[in-house]
Amino acid sequence: MKENGRVRPSLGGVLLLALVAGGALPSAGAEEAGPMGFPTGADLGAAEQGTGTGEAAHRPSGKPMISDWGPGFWIEEGGGPERNPFYSWPPRRKAASESPSKGPGGVPLPPPPKKEGTKVFPFTDRMHPPHVAWVRDFGRTELGRPEFRFAHQPIVVNGRLVLTSTRGEVLCLDAVTGVTLWRKSLPAAIRASAVSDGETLYIATGSPDITAPHMMGYAQTRTILRGTGREHLYALSLSTGKLLWQAPLPGPALGSPVIAGKTLWVATGRGWLAGFSTEKERPVGKVRLLSSPGWSAPLALHHWLWVSLEGPQKLSALWPDKGRTVWALSSPKAERLVLFSPSPSFGAMRLLTRMISVHEGVVKERLVILSAVSGHIFSEIPFTPLSTSGTMGMSSGAYPPDARVFEGLATVTVAGQTAVVASALSREALAVDIPSGHLFWKVPLGGEPSGAVTVAGLLCVLPETGRVGLVDLATGKPLGHIDVEGTPAPGPAPIVGTTLYLAGQDGKVRALSLDAYRKKIYPPPSPSLPSSPALSPAGEPLKESAS
Repeated sequence: MKENGRVRPSLGGVLLLALVAGGALPSAGAEEAGPMGFPTGADLGAAEQGTGTGEAAHRPSGKPMISDWGPGFWIEEGGGPERNPFYSWPPRRKAASESPSKGPGGVPLPPPPKKEGTKVFPFTDRMHPPHVAWVRDFGRTELGRPEFRFAHQPIVVNGRLVLTSTRGEVLCLDAVTGVTLWRKSLPAAIRASAVSDGETLYIATGSPDITAPHMMGYAQTRTILRGTGREHLYALSLSTGKLLWQAPLPGPALGSPVIAGKTLWVATGRGWLAGFSTEKERPVGKVRLLSSPGWSAPLALHHWLWVSLEGPQKLSALWPDKGRTVWALSSPKAERLVLFSPSPSFGAMRLLTRMISVHEGVVKERLVILSAVSGHIFSEIPFTPLSTSGTMGMSSGAYPPDARVFEGLATVTVAGQTAVVASALSREALAVDIPSGHLFWKVPLGGEPSGAVTVAGLLCVLPETGRVGLVDLATGKPLGHIDVEGTPAPGPAPIVGTTLYLAGQDGKVRALSLDAYRKKIYPPPSPSLPSSPALSPAGEPLKESAS
């Protein structure tokens, strides 16, 4: 939080814990002097996805930048480290100087698949994405058994839409036609999305149960663990769904795995971070966590990982190669138990997360911007506090009126140097400039959001119960909505070009056209804002070519 222009490293009494084994915590704000071996400087700079608004835009009249970049694949929850599943393919003609293997601005096209039968996404094959609109209802087929629902929004890899269900079903659909390419049944529930390296799908299974022994253990240790039984990590062929290999996990997994180089990391409800080699198909080690990661997925950057933990909520920085926790940021022990663990995000050289605590009957929720190296807090942007005597923005019957437990999969969406996040508790959405903590806007929402936002250009897409809300990134003003039935599955919904893919908890999958908002998705450059140059996958500026 900022006071008189100074940064105050606090979080409503939050404690910064130095948990380095054999070493000292870096000084607050020491971005360039992190622990030995941490990739700073050019390496860390290469991870930055896009440029910022500049100091001029930090004034009250400033507006968010135009997000003219996006990841090409959704290999994990939210697409990648920035947690924004939007693939931007500028709809303009190819210049004569550009080779067939390159797209607009000289950006290389994704390489062709190595395995026979895997398709290249048609959207990356032409400048104008095709019109895609379809609905598939798996809730009325043989999959429509009791309690069947999609556990998470899909990932999109090489033209294929991959979904997971709480009944252990894995579905692979053609992203353009919606045709089922294959289906695989696993022997346990799946609570998170798959991850992929472009050829193989990795899926972790688990149940979210919190038993009486779990709560008794929490009363004694203030550490929550969850889940029952030993679950597994499964590797499936993206092309055929064939089981390639499997391995037991040290506890059930509720969040997505994460791929870091040639290692796959899975956080489990019993407080372990387990690593597996994607080449040798075997375990490579595990790290003890401070508590359960709940529903969150780890964030990987170079050889560090960040995990959000629950009971009370913590954000933990890990050095898996050394097998230790480097630092942890925790809510005060005096605050009530909060089972909430959103996946952390990264952007503009900062770590971002949402934190929720309950103190004296008041729910306090805020967006927190902090140093990835030291855990030093730069900015806190609060949502409107809520009393637990009401329904807390949740639908009727979702929680008891005096509930003290909140669970969610909502994460912070990063588009360049702008962070956007929606609260399902206060029913508010806000946009913030990451480097400065400047609040661009905070607006009430008309529906009940799932808490996950996708930003495409100047269009914010918020799945809500019964509809998809559309908000202008520059102003926060509502642009309209698209009516849909049911409640969306947790997590951010991917957008490719002008097509939104939305999975519902009722077993329906939709490809929704956003062509009516094309000018928002691909807005013309604003003369009042600094231009944002195109970047290569390594973060280097690209030379502009003639249109």
